[in-house]
Amino acid sequence: MAQHTKAHLRQFANFGSALQASAAQSAQKAAGAAQQYATAAQQAQAAAQAAAAAGNTAAAAQYGAAAQAAAAEAVKYKGLATQAAGMMSQFGNGKADGYADVTGGDWGFGYNLAWLWDINDSFRVGVNYRSKVDHTLKGDAEWKLSGDIFSDPALGQIATQGIRSNGYVAKEDAKVKITTPESLSVHGMWKINPKWNVFGDLTWTRHSRFNKAYLQFEHEKLVADPQNGGTTTSDTTILNPNWRNTWRVGVGASYQVNDPLQLRFGVSYDQSPVRSSNFRMSTLPDANRIWYSLGAKYDINKQNTLNVAYSYIYIQGAKANVNGWCGGTSSGEGSVACVSSRTNGSTEFKSHAQILGVQYTYKF
Repeated sequence: MAQHTKAHLRQFANFGSALQASAAQSAQKAAGAAQQYATAAQQAQAAAQAAAAAGNTAAAAQYGAAAQAAAAEAVKYKGLATQAAGMMSQFGNGKADGYADVTGGDWGFGYNLAWLWDINDSFRVGVNYRSKVDHTLKGDAEWKLSGDIFSDPALGQIATQGIRSNGYVAKEDAKVKITTPESLSVHGMWKINPKWNVFGDLTWTRHSRFNKAYLQFEHEKLVADPQNGGTTTSDTTILNPNWRNTWRVGVGASYQVNDPLQLRFGVSYDQSPVRSSNFRMSTLPDANRIWYSLGAKYDINKQNTLNVAYSYIYIQGAKANVNGWCGGTSSGEGSVACVSSRTNGSTEFKSHAQILGVQYTYKF
């Protein structure tokens, strides 16, 4: 069994708080330097006055020049501190957002095993096993700086340079590992009479393999760390589904109206792998489902057959508590250092689906 997977992911990041923290640090350093130069200017001025009083004009001139130079540096760094403090108000959450567009693909391989037992002319049982398939999707990531601050005439270049220098390059390699789950199914058919057949299906799927997906970037990045304040990493958690193993049970029947026409109908309950609203993804608002299906088969002749099927899928209403803290609901609750939007939110879903299928078969 060969399986090709292709993905397009978008990973959002909130750069505003990082830029704000950097500006605050710069303001603090500049203010400290301004104070040091101001103190040095005062000391040099006092030494110049003392030398002048002693009649040492050369020393007085030398100390005076040093006082002027230190005072000039104090004014410069005071201006830088004021500028950095002003930048702090321009940065912050929502003002310097960005995202990575990530694309990748991969081929994976697995196998199917099946066994069918005709117990008698009226009853048969089948078992089918489908293996897991491992994928390592490789591609590239393009970091795009979309916040208004990056196009600001005064601060745009400074903000852009600050983000790029911390590892968020315009384009880089990226990869993510994903495993599709294995499943085991048991099927049964009972031929009640020449007109009626009854079918049953029970399927177990190991969805727990889809526990967490890490996106690995080529370059390490400086990111916020709830425990240590900041760290560098090349990995980020893009999906944290924490799925559970599930069961699917279905029953159905077929009725042979006449020689060419057979009608089919059935219902099934499909358990969702989502454990709770805290693990439901907004991009995949999955919930428990009930399938109602109708269909028909018409044998045009011995070589040609037409199948038509319709399914209505009722999907249970669901809620998703979305967070950008890579596993926790806030900066101090179970979160880890990773590239993330650092935002929280919630949403509710009401979903249903309809499937219509038409199949034509020609027998040689």
